[in-house]
Amino acid sequence: MDRLQPNDADKDGRSNVTNATANSAELSTLPSTDVSGSNGETKHGLESTSDPQPLTYEDVAKTKMFSRVFRYIYLARLEFFLFLYVFSRSMAGTPIGDLLLQKACLNNLQCNASVCQGMDHYPDIKDAAEKIASNYSMFRIIIAFGPSVVIAVFLGPWCDKYGYKPPLHISNIGYIIGTVFVLVTAYMMPLPLYYDVLAAIPDGLSGGIISVFMAVYSEATVQTKGSQRRTKFHPSVCRRWASFGSCLYWQYLKG
Repeated sequence: MDRLQPNDADKDGRSNVTNATANSAELSTLPSTDVSGSNGETKHGLESTSDPQPLTYEDVAKTKMFSRVFRYIYLARLEFFLFLYVFSRSMAGTPIGDLLLQKACLNNLQCNASVCQGMDHYPDIKDAAEKIASNYSMFRIIIAFGPSVVIAVFLGPWCDKYGYKPPLHISNIGYIIGTVFVLVTAYMMPLPLYYDVLAAIPDGLSGGIISVFMAVYSEATVQTKGSQRRTKFHPSVCRRWASFGSCLYWQYLKG
């Protein structure tokens, strides 16, 4: 019998399979290429990986000029908040001290309004009023900072787990409530001085300035690189802000 010969179709099929196998082997030996997507994600072949990283100042420098300003403001949001917070507290502290002095003269020393307004001409009355006002001011500081010290011990780990925004909101709400109480006592001057001391309770129970600094420092440490630590949070800088607020208030009184 004659030996069967393969037809042309079978030959073409086998050659196509051989060529496909060779092409796939060549493709497997080629190095993988990375393709960057429009959203900044890197795609390796058919797979894509995205690892969100916190926004840094280098990332902002690569953006367009129109949005760069807003991005810098977003990055410095903690600095702006801390500046406004310290500035407002420093401006409020000076008039509160003057309020305590006036109420000590009116209520404790039983002097009339004209004498209390011109205490510089009555050194003995001024010295006695300053001693009374200093004692009540010390009581306010103890009430405002005593609970805050205890809260700050547990606030750092809490911020690492749940974030820094709730402590900031709670501290500001407590400070606003305490300021409203002080305004009420300023409107009703015959109220005793211990009402002004009680007005510091909301600020102390809500964390006060210690909780604010703890939350801000914790967030700055976690969200920034070692070379980008916010040196603006140094206490000496904050003291300059506080002194600037006090000087501004005294200039307002002189004007």
